[in-house]
Amino acid sequence: MLLFGSYFKGDDYITVTFINIHLQNFINKHFDRLPVTDAAKVCTDGLHGLIALSNERIVDEEIFKPLIVCLCGKCFKRDYKLVLQKITENVFFDQVMKKLLDIEPKTRYTDHLIKLLKTNTNLFKKSVMSPVSVFIKTYYKIISEYISSYFNVDEQSIVKIGNKTNYISSATFNMDLYEVEIYKKNDSNIRYKVIYTIYTYSQGNVTNAKYNAILNIVPYEAKITQNGLYDKIVYAGVYICKVVEYQSQCHIKHIRECKIRHIPDTQYAFIGDLMNNVWPLNLVAKNNTPLITSI
Repeated sequence: MLLFGSYFKGDDYITVTFINIHLQNFINKHFDRLPVTDAAKVCTDGLHGLIALSNERIVDEEIFKPLIVCLCGKCFKRDYKLVLQKITENVFFDQVMKKLLDIEPKTRYTDHLIKLLKTNTNLFKKSVMSPVSVFIKTYYKIISEYISSYFNVDEQSIVKIGNKTNYISSATFNMDLYEVEIYKKNDSNIRYKVIYTIYTYSQGNVTNAKYNAILNIVPYEAKITQNGLYDKIVYAGVYICKVVEYQSQCHIKHIRECKIRHIPDTQYAFIGDLMNNVWPLNLVAKNNTPLITSI
């Protein structure tokens, strides 16, 4: 969508721009046989079709709605909660809480997430200030507890889709791609596909550390569109996110952490360990690789 002279990729762009995983896997396997094209022209001509109708693709699922208060690429942004000159976990939770309280109309799902945030905020108030990675990891723990209250996972539905190796400068991501179904506890006919990866991450002093991450969540009946996307999507905030973030958005102020997480010669920092084993991956893809930095 053209916005102020540049292209806008959507609010929850991870899921809005996510290419159908089976098409991605096909492209991965046959990339060397694809014709060379003018990428800039393809982007210009096709981007409107990819993004402009995203609102028509969103499934109105009340359970996921509260999670959009913390969007990937915005929630951990460096200036997201600069209320004071120093950054604390409490400020982060207060900002998320304020956004939840502003949601109208209120639902039992909003109230549930607020309750979980309040509980964890109280725990932080009783402790000394910790590296900011603690609140990021804690927020993923809150999301896991919240989502698992309403869904079950069908462990018999796991399907391996393919694999892919990605490189970002000196960092290597060897990724196996999977799908698994989750369904509502009060209605097993309402199902979603969780697309996830189990991957090893290598960079500098970190060698073949193993992690997992959710790549996307789509309704079970979602089909591929003429643009190669899913015709039905859900917004779920940082529950669907990248394992790397721009340094300016990753919001890790602790100097030692920043140095360790930074991928040299790039603008990126690795945060995949903070997202590791979020539900349902703590059941279907669990591994015990420790945090990048000791807390």
